[in-house]
Amino acid sequence: MGGVGAQTQRARPSAIAGCGERMLTPRAARALPGARCPMARSADCGAAQTPITSVARMGLLSRCNTLTRQKTDVTIYSGAGPDCFTTCIPKNLFDPVGKSNDSSLTPPWTLPNKSTSLEAISIQNITNVCELKEKLNEIISAGKNYEHDISSCLKSLLNGSDQDIMLLCAQAISELAKCDIKRETYAQKEFVEPLLEIVSKDISAGTAELVKQCCRALGNLCCDCDTARNIILDNNGPAILLKLLTNTLGDVEKLAEIRLLTSKTLLNFAIGGKQFSESIVNEGVIDVQHKILLRESLKEVMNDEEVTTALLILSVINDNNPEVLFEPHINKIVLEVLQETSSIEVSELCVEHLLIQAEHEEVKSLVAREGGVQLLCARLEGLRARRAAGELAAPHPELDALAKQACDLIVIVLTGGGWWSQWWRWWRWWQRGGKG
Repeated sequence: MGGVGAQTQRARPSAIAGCGERMLTPRAARALPGARCPMARSADCGAAQTPITSVARMGLLSRCNTLTRQKTDVTIYSGAGPDCFTTCIPKNLFDPVGKSNDSSLTPPWTLPNKSTSLEAISIQNITNVCELKEKLNEIISAGKNYEHDISSCLKSLLNGSDQDIMLLCAQAISELAKCDIKRETYAQKEFVEPLLEIVSKDISAGTAELVKQCCRALGNLCCDCDTARNIILDNNGPAILLKLLTNTLGDVEKLAEIRLLTSKTLLNFAIGGKQFSESIVNEGVIDVQHKILLRESLKEVMNDEEVTTALLILSVINDNNPEVLFEPHINKIVLEVLQETSSIEVSELCVEHLLIQAEHEEVKSLVAREGGVQLLCARLEGLRARRAAGELAAPHPELDALAKQACDLIVIVLTGGGWWSQWWRWWRWWQRGGKG
């Protein structure tokens, strides 16, 4: 997280929907200056990213990969890259006798449909449902390291009628899409359209798991891949995903996973650029995220992961359109979340959001009017005391970054016009012990 006023290229965040992995921290992201997306070995399907120059905005979006690195179910993808297969294959697999010196020996999946076709044929010839499920589970376990191209098989099975098989197919696609090369294979309308069709239907107890896995697959497919994003856009995907997200708001507990997965899929989608973020804005994503933030701010213990994802969606929208001014109730709920949270990471996201929005005079006035400056001062003092007492496990650079952002926001608000004099009168009153 950088300071206000400096100039640099801004990294883009991404949150791929894979269960059980870890998210890339903003500190790791900031170690990649000029990177288009702060991900380890992120996918690139030809997207031309527009650099953003504000360090404050860079800090905001670099936080997209922060808060769920330890406990998230929907996380940043750490891909293995093009060599993810060959590093696992013994040399004698291609030269069994060990006598050949031919350097042209290549892995079987690079040959014209040889082993790939054999594997696909073997799957197509499975007639026992239990055996087919076992094979799909094997593919899921191998994930991005599965060496065969079985896209034709998964394409057929995904359009079948057996819900259990469809569920396993969706899960297999979401796992295979964690590999950069495989993601390109599955970023096709033959896969995206059936997945969207499934998530467009009403959720029931019997279909909840299928919808969840389809949402995961969509999130992974559009991870830094404009090919998949454009297919989603062309097939009314933003409206479908927003309808799904809205439907999950009623059942807070049972649909929590689907709600989080849908939000993170929207986050991956919106990161692609202005056309993608505007499409979800037009479908009402801002108001839905406001409802999520409002509900969480009223809880005794907030779900930091849901709060983080909501804040990151707002930050991506702001990043793709730096001149955007959110409605007062949006910025106010961010300030309320800042007041209620005890998380350093969530606090930093809130401060960064308000810092960017404070470029508008209306937001400076709102922060001052709602006691934002006093809140920031109290939060800084509390962090200083906890740090001095050794209560905070977070590294000191993180606290220093948060403190600097908070100070920058205080300065911007206090120099923002008429509210300076009002705050100064309040400060003098405070110094007098509340008298006079």
